[in-house]
Amino acid sequence: MEIQALIDQLAGPDHKAAGDALVAVGEPAVRPVLAVLCDEDSPVDWATSATVLRRIGLPALGPLVEAMAAAPTGEVARRCGWAHCGLEIADLAAFVPGLSHPSPEVRANTAYVLQLKGEAALPHAPPCSPSWTIRTTTSGNASSGPSRGSGRASSRSCARSAVPAAPPAAGAWRPSPRSAARPRWTTVTWPCSGG
Repeated sequence: MEIQALIDQLAGPDHKAAGDALVAVGEPAVRPVLAVLCDEDSPVDWATSATVLRRIGLPALGPLVEAMAAAPTGEVARRCGWAHCGLEIADLAAFVPGLSHPSPEVRANTAYVLQLKGEAALPHAPPCSPSWTIRTTTSGNASSGPSRGSGRASSRSCARSAVPAAPPAAGAWRPSPRSAARPRWTTVTWPCSGG
């Protein structure tokens, strides 16, 4: 069946079968499905097209990174980030180039992907960069960046901010005594393993 006909079926009641067929097509289906994901007026539910890309896996990585970096709206960046953070890719080394991508959106999302993988991601830490720290709060907020650098980007369950924020000054956040919600931080630091 033609790729466009399968994409049209993603909007219908039998979207699961159409999604399975697109996953079987693989790489040739990536860009057309990505176009649907990035179309905010598409009749196809964005999560359906994102799930197809997630299941296609590695062939979708590069196009999703490109789309995330060039996203015309925050919604498109969020959709691409959600698809990116769930890509079914066994070799985590495929994500590493995203840590040095020019787009802060891509860097933050890639750090988040690796954070989701936990200790399995540690062998893929950048070899000659400052230590990278990923912090998450119990509310799902995440930040990542060079621990001695100036870049920091925030995320919330794969949703990304459009502009990276500056790192907080030491001691800048102080909850009031009446504050019931105090973030608890989990930190994973990737040490510099080279020169």
